[in-house]
Amino acid sequence: MIMSRSSNGMARNLIDLPSSVHDQIARELAPSCALSLALTHASLGPAAQSAIWSELNISLQRSFLPRQLPYEWTRPLGGNKLYKIRQHQTWNHPSKYIDALESYFVHLAAHLREDPRRAKAVRSISIDSDRLLHVRFADVLKLVAPTLKRLEFICVDVPHLTAVSPQSAFPTVRQLFESNLQIHLDRLTHLSLPLAPCWDTTIQTVLRRTPNLESLVLTPENPYSGGWGESTIFEDSNLNEPWTTLPCLRRLEITEFALPLLPLLEALIRAAPDLEWLSLQDACRRMTDVVAGIVLDYIATSLKLKYLAIPRRGLTDEQCKKLPRSVVEISTMESTRPWGIPQLEATTIPPIPSMQLFHSHARVSDQDQCLVWTWHEGTCALPAPLRPISPELLQAIGNASDLLMIELSGTSDDEWAFPTSETEWEDSLPTSKAHPLQRAVFIRTYTRNSDQTAEAEMNAEQPEEVFTHCRSYYAEHCLIENDQLLRAQCMWEEHLDYCGSAVPGDILARVYDLLGENAGWTRPGRGLELPEEAWDLLKDWKRSVD
Repeated sequence: MIMSRSSNGMARNLIDLPSSVHDQIARELAPSCALSLALTHASLGPAAQSAIWSELNISLQRSFLPRQLPYEWTRPLGGNKLYKIRQHQTWNHPSKYIDALESYFVHLAAHLREDPRRAKAVRSISIDSDRLLHVRFADVLKLVAPTLKRLEFICVDVPHLTAVSPQSAFPTVRQLFESNLQIHLDRLTHLSLPLAPCWDTTIQTVLRRTPNLESLVLTPENPYSGGWGESTIFEDSNLNEPWTTLPCLRRLEITEFALPLLPLLEALIRAAPDLEWLSLQDACRRMTDVVAGIVLDYIATSLKLKYLAIPRRGLTDEQCKKLPRSVVEISTMESTRPWGIPQLEATTIPPIPSMQLFHSHARVSDQDQCLVWTWHEGTCALPAPLRPISPELLQAIGNASDLLMIELSGTSDDEWAFPTSETEWEDSLPTSKAHPLQRAVFIRTYTRNSDQTAEAEMNAEQPEEVFTHCRSYYAEHCLIENDQLLRAQCMWEEHLDYCGSAVPGDILARVYDLLGENAGWTRPGRGLELPEEAWDLLKDWKRSVD
Protein backbone atom coordinates (compact mmCIF):
# COMPACT_ATOMS: atom_id res chain seq x y z
CA MET A 1 0.00 0.00 0.00
CA ILE A 2 1.31 3.45 -0.99
CA MET A 3 0.78 5.92 1.83
CA SER A 4 1.29 9.67 2.19
CA ARG A 5 0.75 11.93 5.18
CA SER A 6 -1.48 15.00 5.08
CA SER A 7 -0.97 18.25 6.98
CA ASN A 8 -3.23 17.12 9.83
CA GLY A 9 -1.08 14.03 10.38
CA MET A 10 -3.57 11.54 8.92
CA ALA A 11 -2.21 8.96 6.51
CA ARG A 12 -3.72 8.84 3.02
CA ASN A 13 -3.29 6.55 0.04
CA LEU A 14 -1.28 8.14 -2.76
CA ILE A 15 -3.55 6.60 -5.35
CA ASP A 16 -6.57 8.30 -3.72
CA LEU A 17 -5.13 11.78 -4.24
CA PRO A 18 -6.55 13.90 -7.08
CA SER A 19 -5.03 13.44 -10.54
CA SER A 20 -3.78 17.04 -10.43
CA VAL A 21 -1.60 16.08 -7.45
CA HIS A 22 -0.32 13.04 -9.34
CA ASP A 23 0.61 15.30 -12.27
CA GLN A 24 2.41 17.72 -9.98
CA ILE A 25 4.40 14.90 -8.37
CA ALA A 26 5.35 13.42 -11.75
CA ARG A 27 6.59 16.78 -13.04
CA GLU A 28 9.16 16.88 -10.25
CA LEU A 29 10.62 13.47 -11.14
CA ALA A 30 13.36 12.52 -13.56
CA PRO A 31 12.24 10.21 -16.42
CA SER A 32 13.81 7.14 -14.77
CA CYS A 33 12.06 7.88 -11.46
CA ALA A 34 8.77 8.50 -13.26
CA LEU A 35 9.07 5.05 -14.81
CA SER A 36 9.38 3.57 -11.30
CA LEU A 37 6.31 5.55 -10.25
CA ALA A 38 4.31 4.05 -13.13
CA LEU A 39 5.32 0.55 -12.03
CA THR A 40 3.80 0.98 -8.58
CA HIS A 41 0.14 1.17 -9.66
CA ALA A 42 -1.81 1.28 -12.92
CA SER A 43 -3.68 4.44 -11.88
CA LEU A 44 -0.39 6.36 -11.71
CA GLY A 45 0.57 5.48 -15.28
CA PRO A 46 -1.12 8.45 -17.05
CA ALA A 47 0.56 10.99 -14.79
CA ALA A 48 3.92 9.26 -14.99
CA GLN A 49 3.91 9.10 -18.78
CA SER A 50 4.03 12.89 -19.07
CA ALA A 51 7.33 12.84 -17.19
CA ILE A 52 8.66 9.69 -18.84
CA TRP A 53 8.34 11.31 -22.24
CA SER A 54 9.69 14.68 -21.14
CA GLU A 55 13.04 14.53 -22.95
CA LEU A 56 14.63 11.86 -25.15
CA ASN A 57 17.88 11.84 -27.05
CA ILE A 58 18.18 9.43 -29.97
CA SER A 59 21.72 8.45 -30.89
CA LEU A 60 22.13 6.32 -34.02
CA GLN A 61 25.81 5.64 -34.51
CA ARG A 62 27.95 2.70 -35.53
CA SER A 63 29.41 0.71 -32.71
CA PHE A 64 31.52 -2.37 -32.16
CA LEU A 65 29.41 -3.23 -29.12
CA PRO A 66 26.84 -6.02 -29.27
CA ARG A 67 23.54 -5.03 -30.78
CA GLN A 68 21.03 -3.50 -28.39
CA LEU A 69 17.30 -3.39 -28.78
CA PRO A 70 16.00 0.08 -29.60
CA TYR A 71 13.41 0.01 -26.84
CA GLU A 72 13.28 -0.60 -23.12
CA TRP A 73 10.21 -2.68 -22.33
CA THR A 74 8.50 -2.35 -18.97
CA ARG A 75 5.13 -3.66 -17.84
CA PRO A 76 3.50 -1.95 -14.84
CA LEU A 77 1.29 -3.96 -12.57
CA GLY A 78 -2.23 -4.28 -13.89
CA GLY A 79 -1.64 -1.89 -16.80
CA ASN A 80 -0.53 -1.71 -20.40
CA LYS A 81 3.09 -1.82 -21.45
CA LEU A 82 5.14 1.30 -21.00
CA TYR A 83 8.15 1.51 -23.24
CA LYS A 84 10.50 4.25 -24.27
CA ILE A 85 13.39 4.73 -26.65
CA ARG A 86 16.79 4.12 -25.15
CA GLN A 87 18.53 7.33 -24.24
CA HIS A 88 21.70 6.34 -26.12
CA GLN A 89 21.17 3.64 -28.73
CA THR A 90 23.94 1.78 -30.51
CA TRP A 91 23.80 -0.06 -33.79
CA ASN A 92 25.80 -3.03 -34.99
CA HIS A 93 25.98 -4.01 -38.65
CA PRO A 94 23.72 -7.04 -39.25
CA SER A 95 24.16 -9.37 -42.21
CA LYS A 96 21.07 -8.09 -44.00
CA TYR A 97 22.07 -4.50 -43.54
CA ILE A 98 19.55 -2.62 -45.68
CA ASP A 99 16.51 -4.66 -44.67
CA ALA A 100 17.32 -4.46 -40.99
CA LEU A 101 17.97 -0.72 -41.13
CA GLU A 102 14.77 -0.04 -43.05
CA SER A 103 12.79 -2.16 -40.61
CA TYR A 104 14.37 -0.28 -37.73
CA PHE A 105 13.25 3.14 -38.96
CA VAL A 106 9.79 1.87 -39.92
CA HIS A 107 9.21 0.52 -36.41
CA LEU A 108 10.71 3.62 -34.82
CA ALA A 109 8.36 5.88 -36.77
CA ALA A 110 5.37 3.68 -35.90
CA HIS A 111 6.39 3.75 -32.26
CA LEU A 112 6.44 7.56 -32.25
CA ARG A 113 3.06 7.78 -34.01
CA GLU A 114 1.30 5.68 -31.37
CA ASP A 115 1.34 8.53 -28.89
CA PRO A 116 1.86 12.20 -29.91
CA ARG A 117 3.74 12.81 -26.67
CA ARG A 118 6.52 10.53 -27.80
CA ALA A 119 7.44 12.52 -30.89
CA LYS A 120 7.20 15.77 -28.95
CA ALA A 121 9.53 14.39 -26.29
CA VAL A 122 12.45 13.83 -28.67
CA ARG A 123 14.82 16.75 -28.14
CA SER A 124 17.96 15.66 -30.00
CA ILE A 125 19.02 13.24 -32.72
CA SER A 126 22.55 12.30 -33.75
CA ILE A 127 22.93 9.95 -36.68
CA ASP A 128 25.84 8.51 -38.62
CA SER A 129 25.42 10.12 -42.04
CA ASP A 130 27.90 7.75 -43.64
CA ARG A 131 26.17 4.39 -43.20
CA LEU A 132 22.94 4.92 -41.24
CA LEU A 133 21.23 7.78 -43.09
CA HIS A 134 18.57 5.59 -44.69
CA VAL A 135 15.73 7.05 -46.78
CA ARG A 136 13.30 5.92 -44.06
CA PHE A 137 15.00 8.23 -41.57
CA ALA A 138 12.98 11.04 -43.18
CA ASP A 139 9.80 9.52 -41.69
CA VAL A 140 11.25 9.87 -38.20
CA LEU A 141 12.54 13.38 -38.84
CA LYS A 142 9.13 14.55 -40.06
CA LEU A 143 7.49 13.40 -36.83
CA VAL A 144 9.92 15.13 -34.48
CA ALA A 145 10.66 18.22 -36.62
CA PRO A 146 8.18 20.60 -34.91
CA THR A 147 9.87 20.28 -31.50
CA LEU A 148 13.40 19.01 -32.23
CA LYS A 149 16.17 21.09 -30.61
CA ARG A 150 19.43 19.42 -31.70
CA LEU A 151 20.37 17.53 -34.87
CA GLU A 152 23.82 16.11 -35.58
CA PHE A 153 24.87 14.34 -38.75
CA ILE A 154 28.04 12.47 -37.78
CA CYS A 155 30.53 12.15 -40.64
CA VAL A 156 32.70 9.14 -41.40
CA ASP A 157 35.04 8.24 -38.53
CA VAL A 158 37.17 5.60 -40.31
CA PRO A 159 38.52 6.75 -43.70
CA HIS A 160 38.42 4.82 -46.97
CA LEU A 161 35.36 2.73 -46.12
CA THR A 162 33.69 1.00 -49.05
CA ALA A 163 29.93 1.05 -49.39
CA VAL A 164 28.13 -2.17 -48.48
CA SER A 165 24.80 -1.23 -50.01
CA PRO A 166 23.34 0.63 -52.98
CA GLN A 167 23.64 4.40 -52.64
CA SER A 168 19.95 4.80 -53.53
CA ALA A 169 19.05 3.60 -50.04
CA PHE A 170 21.40 6.10 -48.41
CA PRO A 171 20.70 9.69 -49.48
CA THR A 172 23.01 12.59 -48.80
CA VAL A 173 21.91 15.29 -46.37
CA ARG A 174 21.09 17.53 -49.33
CA GLN A 175 18.91 14.83 -50.94
CA LEU A 176 17.21 14.20 -47.61
CA PHE A 177 16.01 17.80 -47.37
CA GLU A 178 15.33 18.37 -51.08
CA SER A 179 13.12 15.28 -51.34
CA ASN A 180 11.16 16.13 -48.18
CA LEU A 181 10.04 19.73 -48.57
CA GLN A 182 7.70 19.50 -45.58
CA ILE A 183 10.58 19.13 -43.12
CA HIS A 184 10.98 22.49 -41.38
CA LEU A 185 13.03 22.64 -38.18
CA ASP A 186 11.87 25.98 -36.84
CA ARG A 187 12.77 25.16 -33.23
CA LEU A 188 16.16 23.64 -33.96
CA THR A 189 18.92 25.45 -32.07
CA HIS A 190 21.97 23.24 -32.79
CA LEU A 191 23.03 21.62 -36.07
CA SER A 192 26.15 19.65 -37.00
CA LEU A 193 26.37 19.38 -40.78
CA PRO A 194 28.92 17.50 -42.95
CA LEU A 195 29.83 19.15 -46.25
CA ALA A 196 30.76 17.51 -49.56
CA PRO A 197 33.08 19.11 -52.15
CA CYS A 198 29.98 20.60 -53.84
CA TRP A 199 28.84 22.14 -50.60
CA ASP A 200 27.09 25.41 -51.40
CA THR A 201 23.66 24.06 -52.41
CA THR A 202 23.62 21.71 -49.42
CA ILE A 203 24.14 24.37 -46.80
CA GLN A 204 21.81 26.82 -48.54
CA THR A 205 19.04 24.21 -48.61
CA VAL A 206 19.48 23.18 -44.98
CA LEU A 207 19.85 26.67 -43.49
CA ARG A 208 16.58 27.75 -45.08
CA ARG A 209 14.82 25.05 -43.02
CA THR A 210 16.61 26.00 -39.76
CA PRO A 211 16.12 29.78 -39.39
CA ASN A 212 16.53 29.92 -35.60
CA LEU A 213 19.86 28.14 -35.19
CA GLU A 214 22.01 29.29 -32.28
CA SER A 215 24.84 26.79 -32.83
CA LEU A 216 26.26 25.55 -36.16
CA VAL A 217 29.10 23.07 -36.71
CA LEU A 218 30.37 22.54 -40.26
CA THR A 219 32.53 19.48 -40.88
CA PRO A 220 33.91 17.93 -44.10
CA GLU A 221 32.37 14.61 -45.03
CA ASN A 222 35.91 13.14 -45.13
CA PRO A 223 37.70 14.59 -42.11
CA TYR A 224 41.43 15.16 -42.30
CA SER A 225 43.20 15.10 -38.97
CA GLY A 226 46.91 15.69 -38.73
CA GLY A 227 47.91 13.48 -41.67
CA TRP A 228 45.35 10.68 -41.90
CA GLY A 229 42.23 10.46 -44.00
CA GLU A 230 41.38 12.08 -47.30
CA SER A 231 41.19 15.85 -47.22
CA THR A 232 37.95 17.23 -48.64
CA ILE A 233 38.68 19.73 -51.41
CA PHE A 234 35.85 22.26 -51.36
CA GLU A 235 34.90 23.76 -54.69
CA ASP A 236 34.18 27.45 -55.22
CA SER A 237 30.56 28.41 -54.77
CA ASN A 238 28.44 28.88 -57.89
CA LEU A 239 25.42 30.37 -56.14
CA ASN A 240 23.97 33.50 -57.72
CA GLU A 241 21.94 34.47 -54.67
CA PRO A 242 22.72 35.85 -51.20
CA TRP A 243 23.67 33.38 -48.50
CA THR A 244 21.02 32.38 -46.00
CA THR A 245 21.99 33.99 -42.70
CA LEU A 246 21.21 33.13 -39.08
CA PRO A 247 20.45 36.22 -36.96
CA CYS A 248 20.18 34.14 -33.76
CA LEU A 249 23.59 32.46 -34.23
CA ARG A 250 25.76 32.46 -31.08
CA ARG A 251 28.21 29.64 -31.76
CA LEU A 252 29.96 28.77 -35.05
CA GLU A 253 32.54 26.04 -35.59
CA ILE A 254 34.29 25.04 -38.82
CA THR A 255 36.35 21.92 -38.18
CA GLU A 256 38.37 22.16 -41.41
CA PHE A 257 38.89 25.62 -42.83
CA ALA A 258 38.95 26.18 -46.61
CA LEU A 259 39.18 29.33 -48.73
CA PRO A 260 35.89 28.72 -50.63
CA LEU A 261 34.06 28.96 -47.28
CA LEU A 262 35.14 32.59 -46.75
CA PRO A 263 32.04 34.24 -48.35
CA LEU A 264 29.73 32.06 -46.26
CA LEU A 265 31.77 32.80 -43.14
CA GLU A 266 31.54 36.54 -43.77
CA ALA A 267 27.78 36.40 -44.31
CA LEU A 268 27.17 34.37 -41.14
CA ILE A 269 29.40 36.52 -38.92
CA ARG A 270 28.16 39.90 -40.12
CA ALA A 271 24.49 38.85 -39.78
CA ALA A 272 24.90 37.48 -36.23
CA PRO A 273 25.20 40.40 -33.77
CA ASP A 274 25.10 38.04 -30.77
CA LEU A 275 27.93 35.73 -31.92
CA GLU A 276 29.88 34.66 -28.81
CA TRP A 277 31.89 31.58 -29.86
CA LEU A 278 33.92 31.10 -33.07
CA SER A 279 36.23 28.16 -33.82
CA LEU A 280 38.19 27.84 -37.08
CA GLN A 281 40.31 24.68 -37.16
CA ASP A 282 42.97 24.29 -39.83
CA ALA A 283 44.57 20.84 -39.83
CA CYS A 284 45.52 21.24 -43.51
CA ARG A 285 47.26 24.61 -42.86
CA ARG A 286 45.24 26.50 -45.46
CA MET A 287 44.88 29.69 -43.45
CA THR A 288 47.65 32.14 -44.29
CA ASP A 289 48.37 35.40 -42.48
CA VAL A 290 46.46 37.29 -45.18
CA VAL A 291 43.40 35.05 -44.87
CA ALA A 292 43.53 35.30 -41.07
CA GLY A 293 43.55 39.08 -41.40
CA ILE A 294 40.42 38.91 -43.56
CA VAL A 295 38.67 36.71 -40.98
CA LEU A 296 39.63 39.04 -38.13
CA ASP A 297 38.22 41.95 -40.14
CA TYR A 298 34.91 40.09 -40.21
CA ILE A 299 34.78 39.68 -36.43
CA ALA A 300 36.01 43.19 -35.62
CA THR A 301 32.39 44.28 -35.25
CA SER A 302 31.34 41.20 -33.23
CA LEU A 303 31.19 43.11 -29.99
CA LYS A 304 29.84 40.13 -28.01
CA LEU A 305 32.47 37.61 -29.14
CA LYS A 306 34.03 35.90 -26.09
CA TYR A 307 35.80 32.82 -27.48
CA LEU A 308 38.02 32.56 -30.57
CA ALA A 309 39.88 29.46 -31.79
CA ILE A 310 42.26 30.14 -34.68
CA PRO A 311 45.73 28.96 -35.81
CA ARG A 312 48.49 30.75 -33.91
CA ARG A 313 50.19 31.93 -37.09
CA GLY A 314 47.11 34.03 -37.82
CA LEU A 315 47.44 36.02 -34.59
CA THR A 316 50.26 38.39 -35.44
CA ASP A 317 50.76 41.51 -33.36
CA GLU A 318 48.94 43.60 -35.96
CA GLN A 319 46.07 41.15 -36.31
CA CYS A 320 45.56 41.02 -32.54
CA LYS A 321 44.74 44.73 -32.58
CA LYS A 322 41.64 43.99 -34.68
CA LEU A 323 40.02 41.82 -32.01
CA PRO A 324 37.11 43.31 -30.07
CA ARG A 325 37.64 43.94 -26.37
CA SER A 326 34.95 41.39 -25.57
CA VAL A 327 37.26 38.45 -26.43
CA VAL A 328 38.41 36.85 -23.16
CA GLU A 329 39.35 33.32 -24.29
CA ILE A 330 41.76 32.38 -27.09
CA SER A 331 42.56 28.86 -28.32
CA THR A 332 45.37 28.21 -30.82
CA MET A 333 47.08 25.27 -32.46
CA GLU A 334 50.75 25.24 -33.37
CA SER A 335 52.88 22.77 -35.30
CA THR A 336 55.49 22.55 -32.52
CA ARG A 337 55.98 24.19 -29.15
CA PRO A 338 58.31 23.62 -26.19
CA TRP A 339 56.63 21.95 -23.24
CA GLY A 340 56.30 23.77 -19.97
CA ILE A 341 57.06 27.19 -18.51
CA PRO A 342 60.87 26.94 -18.56
CA GLN A 343 60.77 26.21 -22.29
CA LEU A 344 57.66 28.24 -23.17
CA GLU A 345 58.40 30.80 -25.86
CA ALA A 346 57.22 34.34 -25.30
CA THR A 347 55.87 34.47 -28.87
CA THR A 348 53.39 31.71 -27.98
CA ILE A 349 51.26 34.17 -26.00
CA PRO A 350 49.42 36.60 -28.30
CA PRO A 351 49.42 40.25 -27.10
CA ILE A 352 45.70 40.58 -26.45
CA PRO A 353 45.04 42.78 -23.39
CA SER A 354 41.48 41.51 -22.82
CA MET A 355 42.46 37.80 -22.96
CA GLN A 356 41.93 36.00 -19.64
CA LEU A 357 42.36 32.36 -20.71
CA PHE A 358 44.82 31.17 -23.34
CA HIS A 359 44.82 27.57 -24.58
CA SER A 360 47.63 26.31 -26.80
CA HIS A 361 47.83 22.88 -28.39
CA ALA A 362 50.95 21.60 -30.15
CA ARG A 363 53.10 18.55 -30.75
CA VAL A 364 55.93 18.06 -28.29
CA SER A 365 58.98 15.85 -28.34
CA ASP A 366 59.61 12.87 -26.08
CA GLN A 367 62.48 14.76 -24.43
CA ASP A 368 60.15 17.57 -23.41
CA GLN A 369 57.61 15.07 -22.09
CA CYS A 370 60.10 13.50 -19.69
CA LEU A 371 61.06 16.77 -18.05
CA VAL A 372 58.39 16.43 -15.39
CA TRP A 373 57.18 12.85 -15.51
CA THR A 374 57.65 10.33 -12.74
CA TRP A 375 57.23 6.87 -14.25
CA HIS A 376 56.37 3.85 -12.15
CA GLU A 377 58.90 3.64 -9.29
CA GLY A 378 61.58 5.87 -10.84
CA THR A 379 62.17 9.56 -11.37
CA CYS A 380 63.09 11.23 -14.67
CA ALA A 381 64.76 14.65 -14.41
CA LEU A 382 62.38 16.24 -11.94
CA PRO A 383 62.48 20.06 -12.05
CA ALA A 384 63.61 22.35 -9.25
CA PRO A 385 60.70 23.44 -7.02
CA LEU A 386 61.25 27.17 -7.75
CA ARG A 387 62.16 28.61 -11.14
CA PRO A 388 62.73 32.09 -12.57
CA ILE A 389 60.65 33.58 -15.38
CA SER A 390 62.50 34.66 -18.50
CA PRO A 391 62.39 38.40 -19.34
CA GLU A 392 60.77 37.65 -22.71
CA LEU A 393 58.00 35.58 -21.17
CA LEU A 394 57.53 38.16 -18.43
CA GLN A 395 57.07 40.84 -21.08
CA ALA A 396 54.55 38.68 -22.93
CA ILE A 397 52.55 38.22 -19.73
CA GLY A 398 52.66 41.97 -19.22
CA ASN A 399 51.34 42.62 -22.74
CA ALA A 400 48.36 40.36 -22.00
CA SER A 401 47.37 42.42 -18.98
CA ASP A 402 44.21 40.43 -18.14
CA LEU A 403 45.67 36.94 -18.68
CA LEU A 404 44.89 34.68 -15.73
CA MET A 405 45.55 31.16 -16.95
CA ILE A 406 47.43 29.34 -19.71
CA GLU A 407 46.39 25.83 -20.70
CA LEU A 408 49.03 23.84 -22.56
CA SER A 409 48.14 20.59 -24.28
CA GLY A 410 50.47 18.52 -26.38
CA THR A 411 50.55 15.33 -28.39
CA SER A 412 53.64 13.15 -28.62
CA ASP A 413 55.52 12.57 -31.86
CA ASP A 414 55.00 8.80 -31.75
CA GLU A 415 51.26 8.82 -32.36
CA TRP A 416 50.08 5.68 -34.10
CA ALA A 417 48.37 5.94 -37.47
CA PHE A 418 44.62 5.46 -37.73
CA PRO A 419 43.49 2.29 -39.52
CA THR A 420 42.15 2.59 -43.04
CA SER A 421 39.38 0.01 -42.74
CA GLU A 422 37.21 -1.56 -40.07
CA THR A 423 38.99 -4.92 -40.35
CA GLU A 424 42.31 -3.26 -39.50
CA TRP A 425 40.93 -1.45 -36.48
CA GLU A 426 41.49 -4.06 -33.79
CA ASP A 427 44.78 -5.28 -35.35
CA SER A 428 46.37 -1.83 -35.35
CA LEU A 429 46.34 -1.04 -31.64
CA PRO A 430 49.70 0.39 -30.57
CA THR A 431 52.17 -1.32 -28.25
CA SER A 432 53.60 2.03 -27.14
CA LYS A 433 51.68 5.28 -27.12
CA ALA A 434 51.92 8.41 -25.00
CA HIS A 435 48.57 9.94 -24.19
CA PRO A 436 47.90 13.65 -24.75
CA LEU A 437 49.66 15.89 -22.25
CA GLN A 438 47.99 18.57 -20.18
CA ARG A 439 49.45 21.42 -18.20
CA ALA A 440 47.94 24.55 -16.66
CA VAL A 441 49.69 27.75 -15.63
CA PHE A 442 47.98 30.08 -13.16
CA ILE A 443 49.21 33.68 -13.12
CA ARG A 444 49.27 36.18 -10.28
CA THR A 445 50.79 39.64 -10.42
CA TYR A 446 51.06 41.96 -7.43
CA THR A 447 51.52 45.64 -8.28
CA ARG A 448 52.70 48.32 -5.86
CA ASN A 449 50.48 51.33 -6.22
CA SER A 450 52.26 54.64 -6.80
CA ASP A 451 50.68 56.16 -3.70
CA GLN A 452 52.13 53.39 -1.51
CA THR A 453 55.60 54.86 -1.52
CA ALA A 454 57.04 58.35 -1.31
CA GLU A 455 59.94 57.32 -3.54
CA ALA A 456 57.59 56.79 -6.48
CA GLU A 457 56.19 60.30 -6.05
CA MET A 458 59.69 61.78 -6.03
CA ASN A 459 60.79 59.84 -9.11
CA ALA A 460 58.01 59.55 -11.70
CA GLU A 461 60.28 57.65 -14.08
CA GLN A 462 60.84 54.80 -11.64
CA PRO A 463 59.56 51.51 -13.16
CA GLU A 464 56.42 49.99 -11.69
CA GLU A 465 57.14 47.54 -8.91
CA VAL A 466 55.64 44.13 -9.79
CA PHE A 467 55.91 40.73 -8.13
CA THR A 468 54.90 37.87 -10.46
CA HIS A 469 54.04 34.37 -9.26
CA CYS A 470 53.07 31.62 -11.73
CA ARG A 471 51.98 28.20 -10.56
CA SER A 472 52.30 25.40 -13.11
CA TYR A 473 50.24 22.24 -12.64
CA TYR A 474 50.93 18.92 -14.39
CA ALA A 475 47.88 16.71 -14.58
CA GLU A 476 48.10 12.94 -14.37
CA HIS A 477 49.51 11.32 -17.51
CA CYS A 478 49.69 7.69 -18.51
CA LEU A 479 51.89 5.72 -20.87
CA ILE A 480 51.06 2.37 -22.47
CA GLU A 481 54.24 0.38 -23.02
CA ASN A 482 54.48 -3.36 -23.66
CA ASP A 483 50.98 -3.98 -22.31
CA GLN A 484 51.79 -2.11 -19.08
CA LEU A 485 50.10 1.05 -17.90
CA LEU A 486 52.47 3.53 -16.26
CA ARG A 487 51.20 6.66 -14.57
CA ALA A 488 52.82 9.97 -13.78
CA GLN A 489 52.32 11.73 -10.47
CA CYS A 490 50.55 15.07 -10.36
CA MET A 491 52.77 17.90 -9.23
CA TRP A 492 53.05 21.68 -8.95
CA GLU A 493 55.91 23.91 -10.04
CA GLU A 494 56.52 27.51 -8.95
CA HIS A 495 57.79 30.31 -11.22
CA LEU A 496 58.64 33.65 -9.60
CA ASP A 497 59.97 37.06 -10.54
CA TYR A 498 60.71 40.22 -8.63
CA CYS A 499 62.90 42.76 -10.42
CA GLY A 500 64.42 40.06 -12.63
CA SER A 501 65.18 37.46 -9.95
CA ALA A 502 63.44 34.34 -8.68
CA VAL A 503 62.28 34.70 -5.08
CA PRO A 504 63.56 31.92 -2.75
CA GLY A 505 61.19 29.73 -0.81
CA ASP A 506 61.74 31.26 2.63
CA ILE A 507 61.03 34.79 1.35
CA LEU A 508 58.00 33.53 -0.57
CA ALA A 509 56.55 31.93 2.56
CA ARG A 510 57.04 35.13 4.60
CA VAL A 511 55.39 37.24 1.88
CA TYR A 512 52.26 35.10 1.95
CA ASP A 513 52.27 35.05 5.75
CA LEU A 514 52.13 38.84 5.68
CA LEU A 515 49.38 38.62 3.09
CA GLY A 516 47.44 36.19 5.27
CA GLU A 517 47.21 33.59 2.53
CA ASN A 518 48.73 30.22 1.69
CA ALA A 519 51.37 30.17 -1.05
CA GLY A 520 49.61 27.14 -2.55
CA TRP A 521 46.80 29.21 -4.03
CA THR A 522 44.75 28.05 -7.01
CA ARG A 523 42.85 31.26 -7.83
CA PRO A 524 44.75 33.55 -10.22
CA GLY A 525 44.57 37.35 -10.34
CA ARG A 526 46.18 40.42 -11.90
CA GLY A 527 47.07 43.74 -10.29
CA LEU A 528 46.65 42.39 -6.76
CA GLU A 529 47.88 44.23 -3.68
CA LEU A 530 50.48 43.27 -1.08
CA PRO A 531 50.93 44.79 2.39
CA GLU A 532 53.64 47.44 2.64
CA GLU A 533 55.64 45.12 4.90
CA ALA A 534 55.73 42.50 2.13
CA TRP A 535 57.06 45.02 -0.40
CA ASP A 536 59.75 46.10 2.05
CA LEU A 537 60.70 42.46 2.60
CA LEU A 538 61.06 41.86 -1.15
CA LYS A 539 63.07 45.04 -1.63
CA ASP A 540 65.44 44.23 1.24
CA TRP A 541 65.98 40.73 -0.14
CA LYS A 542 66.69 42.10 -3.63
CA ARG A 543 69.27 44.52 -2.26
CA SER A 544 70.98 41.72 -0.37
CA VAL A 545 71.39 39.51 -3.44
CA ASP A 546 72.46 42.37 -5.71
